[in-house]
Amino acid sequence: MDLQTLFQTARENCLPTFSGNMKTWTFVIPQVHWWLWPQAIADGYCEPLAAIWGYVKPQRYLAIGALFGTLESYMLKKTGWQPESIVLCDMDAEMYNLQRDSMSYAYKNITGPKFGNYQKHLIMVRDSSHSTETARTLKALQPFNLIYVDGDHKQEGAYADICLAHSLLADNGIILVHDLDLPEDDVRNAYARYLAEHPLLKHVELRDPDFKFGLGIVKREK
Repeated sequence: MDLQTLFQTARENCLPTFSGNMKTWTFVIPQVHWWLWPQAIADGYCEPLAAIWGYVKPQRYLAIGALFGTLESYMLKKTGWQPESIVLCDMDAEMYNLQRDSMSYAYKNITGPKFGNYQKHLIMVRDSSHSTETARTLKALQPFNLIYVDGDHKQEGAYADICLAHSLLADNGIILVHDLDLPEDDVRNAYARYLAEHPLLKHVELRDPDFKFGLGIVKREK
């Protein structure tokens, strides 16, 4: 898997693609948040991430900061590629999922009629990515071929999330770090610190405005 080819594949899909009535997307997100993911599609989040998903074809996927699982359901539908397992890690916050486990929005999005019995491959870790128990759970599920980091946005927390992702990554695996270009420097500084500590890693970045708020793409080679 060539990192530059992956970069170009993602970059070619960075243009906004959403058109039409935003409310057509309310079936996958709570009404109170109906604007969130259609806006993400309009901002160019989902298409390049789906392109990365389709290129990498991960056997095991982890999201640190999964929100509603809507991104994952979009990538599944867009590409048709179904990993052996999808692990969603996010805090048990009321604003994210009003119901838990088999009734959560993430669960419904990914295991709906489009994917049949895909719930057998979905694991939801509803706890802070910084907890010892979460780290133990995720390490038992490793290695992951593709990890999407969009969790803690404070510098130390973001750094901890990226380091956790690194510890769980398979050889030739990819880490995606979102929000490098937020007005605050926290995630960008955490990402820079991580790269400085691992100088042999290959990496490229999609910058805002091509990818809203920026995306770091890191590859661990054998």
